[in-house]
Amino acid sequence: MKVGEKTLQNYVDTLIKTRRIKEFLNEKAPHKVSNGFRPILSVVDQVAKKNPSHYSGMALGSRTIQISCWICADKDQSFATVRHELAHCIQSWCELAGSYHGRGFTTALKLVSQGTWRNDRYWKSTPAVEQARQEINNMVRSVHD
Repeated sequence: MKVGEKTLQNYVDTLIKTRRIKEFLNEKAPHKVSNGFRPILSVVDQVAKKNPSHYSGMALGSRTIQISCWICADKDQSFATVRHELAHCIQSWCELAGSYHGRGFTTALKLVSQGTWRNDRYWKSTPAVEQARQEINNMVRSVHD
């Protein structure tokens, strides 16, 4: 089942309204709360020009999440990618210490993905995802040929 951009944005909005996330944001970035934390999500053909079928999503600071269209072929994997990228947004918004996938990110991921954070660190291959990735690879190759 292909998941649409609106469904994924609604999922982001639902997650950021949870009590644990709101309390964390208030505690870690109280000076920013009035600005309103709400990353905007978009589904794009590819989030990276290099190895386009490798990256399922990308957070651009704390305000933007891009999701590769091919991961949307699988609902569970697209939701896991959203949680992963939302954790990056929280890491950026709260200025959590650590590298890109280090201590601060892990703290944010555990917050967003309480029961699934270990699985949400990386996307998983499924038959639907692999087919969609192959289609993107073929499309990119034909553009560069």
